[in-house]
Amino acid sequence: MTLAYTENFTSFQDARKYAVYVGVIPFDNSSGTSIKGRKQVSHMANKELKQELNQAARVAILHDAEMKEYAARKLKDKHFGVVVNNVKFKLILRMFSLVKRGEMYVENYQRAA
Repeated sequence: MTLAYTENFTSFQDARKYAVYVGVIPFDNSSGTSIKGRKQVSHMANKELKQELNQAARVAILHDAEMKEYAARKLKDKHFGVVVNNVKFKLILRMFSLVKRGEMYVENYQRAA
């Protein structure tokens, strides 16, 4: 679905714009100086894509060692929904970086400094 909606990663210039489209990036809920609400994700997002990413994030937390460690570390001080949202954004960043570099995903890859 990501390939179809991004038109083979040509419709979106970077991962952040795609994450906003999917509804992963939270926005401030404020109005000037009087109203200061908590950050919330947009309700105008593409919910079909968001649900697919939600399932991918949950599977990644269960089976990907790096994501499992990240989720365990973050669950100590954050709610599960926030952690899943962060994992969704990490997956989007992975997808876009791999397409940009034209490489396949390699587990435990370390780039030389």
